[in-house]
Amino acid sequence: MCRFVFIANAFLPFLMLSGVGGSEAKAQTFYDSTQVPILDTTKFCVSINVSGLPNKIDSSFGLASVCFNITHTFVADVVVTLRSPDSTVITLAGGVGGAGHNFTNTCLAMNGVNGSIANSNAPFTGIFIPQQSLNNLNNGQNPNGAWKFCISDTYFADTGSLHNFNITFANNPPPDPLPPAVLCAYCSCVNSADTCDLLPDMTASALCIQQYHLEGPGNLQIANATPNIGRGPIEIHAIDSCFCDTVPVPCSTTICPGGNPVKHIIIQRIYQRVGNDTLLHYDRVAGHMSYHPTHGHLHTDHWADYSLRMATSNPDATTWPIVGQGTKQSFCLINLEDCTNALGYCKDSLDSTLTMATIPNAGFGLYTGCGLDQGIYPGYLDVYDASLNGPILLSTICNGQYYIVSITDPENKFLESNENNNWVSVPVTLTQQGAPSGTASYNYSLNGLQTAFTNTSPSGNTYLWNFGDGNWDTAYSPVHTYTAAGTYTVSLVSLNQCFTTTSQVVVITGMDEYHQVNLTLHVYPNPITQNPEVMYYLPDNTNVILELTDLSGRKLETLIHEKQKQGLHKISLAGKFEKFSSGVYLMNLDCKFGRNTIKIIK
Repeated sequence: MCRFVFIANAFLPFLMLSGVGGSEAKAQTFYDSTQVPILDTTKFCVSINVSGLPNKIDSSFGLASVCFNITHTFVADVVVTLRSPDSTVITLAGGVGGAGHNFTNTCLAMNGVNGSIANSNAPFTGIFIPQQSLNNLNNGQNPNGAWKFCISDTYFADTGSLHNFNITFANNPPPDPLPPAVLCAYCSCVNSADTCDLLPDMTASALCIQQYHLEGPGNLQIANATPNIGRGPIEIHAIDSCFCDTVPVPCSTTICPGGNPVKHIIIQRIYQRVGNDTLLHYDRVAGHMSYHPTHGHLHTDHWADYSLRMATSNPDATTWPIVGQGTKQSFCLINLEDCTNALGYCKDSLDSTLTMATIPNAGFGLYTGCGLDQGIYPGYLDVYDASLNGPILLSTICNGQYYIVSITDPENKFLESNENNNWVSVPVTLTQQGAPSGTASYNYSLNGLQTAFTNTSPSGNTYLWNFGDGNWDTAYSPVHTYTAAGTYTVSLVSLNQCFTTTSQVVVITGMDEYHQVNLTLHVYPNPITQNPEVMYYLPDNTNVILELTDLSGRKLETLIHEKQKQGLHKISLAGKFEKFSSGVYLMNLDCKFGRNTIKIIK
């Protein structure tokens, strides 16, 4: 059972709350000693009934402090919120304190002498400034009624208990503190410049995906990490502007008609160094956040995007065809790990591993957490385990070699120092999916700039052609006209129970008719063991180039480059594959009759 104790004039000296008697209302504290276990990934609320107060709370009389005792073995898992009778909700503390333990005799007030709880370390003892202002609740509402103190546990493995809490109302509740001057003596600009914007540089972690992905029949789960390797934090703040779809609503609205979450507009804060240690800043609108009921806190919407793709010759993996799409991934932006402890997660554009010691301005930032103010400091990263993300569905995907592609800030909402390094591609071999009924294949003939493609795949339900010039087609055997001569990689995807794909290089001269023929390229044995041989047929004398590439088309070795006579050729490849690791490769045979490509396995 709950125990409610009404206490007058409590905690006043401790919290420095004002009240001079006379006609002013007296400070009153409402206390609850309910003990509730905090279980993994659960949320609960404890109600406390407030009565006998004036029918309006504002800057003259209102909520002044919230105090509580919570034991927990990993306080960053905990999100503590307070809900007032008019349904306004604020986050008191969420995702703070890292791996530390416990809130012991913790009080939150806008004049907290220990500073913001978001920037403090556990265990928390004393008076702190909450993540969201208590004065958001001093909005003219009637305070008499049910107040709800809510706790969410957002992660597995660690648990705890709520022991007690209280809320205090007083005359002249402390106003919001003025923003402090931001000082950073060690913050530097590129090339030692005096003036610059200290921009974040958000990336994605290939190592995180390599280490933590899990294939099952029909699905692929991945973990996803987003390191900041820039010179400034990614810092966001929600503003008083909320929407249900495109309709403005009060930010006290908890859910939209139809059950969708309210979208809360956010700004990105950019810090500027202007020749000394005192930093300036400017703000810019940068997307929105919404409440995530499963995790019990606010997420920055569409922070990351991940998918399963098939590689093409284009080095930009974000252009590769998508065969399996993950859900749009929302994060609360929080420092969950640093680049030294998560060694290998933070890489620059040259694939060099970065640590806290090699990232300029590492550790600079003011806000991190899961409330209305969030951020990731330079040298830190946020990470979501595979169990927290929606899987990539594989119901129509065959076993084989693919790439997981993860993109941070896919809609480019946030300003960064480098907008071109936000993605990674990670090879993955699927083994628990269906086997294809035949593979995709085609021939083609050229006449000037026009190419006629003949589909030789087994009967399929759907076909997708990529002509290599930005154009696509779904016809069975299309005819395509190129706008200019050149070399194009044409791929065909055939869907018959699951996807298979093939690609060939088409050389458009714009003049001569050119016929591609079947060169009957084979490798024995395949998968390769010892003393492999390659065999192919040439219909006439021609120059021959036989190359080995990876699945993205990157050349690994030229095996043959010479003029050969018409006829059947059988050539030993003994020793050619010893230096290559196990995996899937492509062997390409090029001659004047066209190109033939086969997949080989080592």
